[in-house]
Amino acid sequence: MFSCIIRRCVASARAVRCAYAVRCTHARRIDIGERRLGLFALALLVGLWQSTGMSDFSETELAALQPPEPFRLSVRRGPFTTHNGPWFHWARADSFRQGVRLLDRHCNSRGIVHGGFLSSFADGLAATSVFREVKRSSVTIKLNTEFLRSAKSGEWLQGTARVSRATGKTAFVDAYAWVGEAQEPPMDGLIFRSSAIFRLLEDR
Repeated sequence: MFSCIIRRCVASARAVRCAYAVRCTHARRIDIGERRLGLFALALLVGLWQSTGMSDFSETELAALQPPEPFRLSVRRGPFTTHNGPWFHWARADSFRQGVRLLDRHCNSRGIVHGGFLSSFADGLAATSVFREVKRSSVTIKLNTEFLRSAKSGEWLQGTARVSRATGKTAFVDAYAWVGEAQEPPMDGLIFRSSAIFRLLEDR
């Protein structure tokens, strides 16, 4: 079992290395020590997923998954989001972002990203915002999502959320998502905006 995992990790790492080498052929050479570490971590994770049956990603898909800076691979996700990832994030004290490289598997029969996937993405953004703000676990009571533009396979989707109000038992959240590498949300170019209500759970 372990040798199988190693072989898959090596194969994944080679695919990423080849893809990155092609990309660098037409770009200036930079110090990529930290980048290589991130690539290896991603390859290792996807290799483990493939070996344990937790992911349907191919090495070809893996090569296209690299995020823009300063996103880093998210490793503490539930089974549902893990299956639909890999997911990436960055965070600071006053803000956070989550992102995913959109794939064909996220699209509907018309070739645009499925509304169900976008709604799940919105729910995850909102839940993260609640935990960051009130430091308590929560469950979704209500989620309204307005789809403003379509997104396509190959695009980088990222989003954020903020708690607009919180009581002792309930939190109200606004979430946004857009495509591209801009760190600030282009309010006139959003893919969706959502409003959500979360029930705050009692600490155990």
